[in-house]
Amino acid sequence: MNYFEYTGADLYQLTEAFSDYLDCPEDCTPHFFLTSKGILTHLEKELYSYMEEHRNETGEFAFLELDEDLHYYILRFLSELREDVRKRMNRCTEETFWREKFEYITRLYKELDDRKPR
Repeated sequence: MNYFEYTGADLYQLTEAFSDYLDCPEDCTPHFFLTSKGILTHLEKELYSYMEEHRNETGEFAFLELDEDLHYYILRFLSELREDVRKRMNRCTEETFWREKFEYITRLYKELDDRKPR
C-alpha cells in the first residue's frame, strides 16, 4: 500500500478550504459539514499525536502518513466541494468571494493530486 505525507500546512489549507462549510453549517448540506469536520478532526488528532510522541526529538518535521485510500477520499471530497463552490459561484456572478474560493480549492486539489506516494 502507498502512503502520502500530510503536514501541518496541509491541515491549515484544508481548514481554509472547508471553513465556509464549518462556520455556517446551516448554509450547506450535512454531507459537506460532517465530512469536512471528520477529515479535519482525524488529521488534527493524528498530527498532534505524532508531534506529542516526537516532541523531544530535534530537527524532525512533523507529518502524517495517510494511506492511499484516505488520500483519494480527501481528493474526491475536494472535487465534490469544488463542484458545490462552482454552483454557488455561478449563482452569485457579481461576487468575487466564491470565485476566489473556487480557485483556492482548485489549487489545493491540484497540489494534493500531484503529490507522489512514499
